[in-house]
Amino acid sequence: MKLLFKIYNFLVLLAVLLLIISFFIPLVNLDINLHDTYYVITNINCIRYLAIFLFIVALLYKLLSHYLAWNTLSWIHIILSISLYFAASFMSYRLSKLFALAELTDENSIDYFQHYNTQIMVAISGFILVQFLHIINLIAGLTKRKHSLAKHI
Repeated sequence: MKLLFKIYNFLVLLAVLLLIISFFIPLVNLDINLHDTYYVITNINCIRYLAIFLFIVALLYKLLSHYLAWNTLSWIHIILSISLYFAASFMSYRLSKLFALAELTDENSIDYFQHYNTQIMVAISGFILVQFLHIINLIAGLTKRKHSLAKHI
């Protein structure tokens, strides 16, 4: 059980589970509208991209674990990254369902869909900003290490 509490082992386990799950879920398109560009990506690819991202982050945590300042900040980084990724995916899925419903009910208010687009963009922006937590943790760890080395000299 102690092995699972190491952050890189947890990430590898989660990435493997996501890859396995991606083979058994039905195919659904996720629609993301960024300003004037409309992106369509399948949910399977979205889950596999997250798994690849988790493998890369696990490798970074494995290589840099001795240089990080706070383990709690690492867990916050991982939990927020995964949560915001799934939140953006879920909201995009809901928006695509609302588009299908709007075609059937002729309820195509721009403000109604702009609200969902704003939520998706906030989740994506939050995901990108949360990635700086790892860099902050690394810089703080290197600074602490530098000060502790200077005291010993």
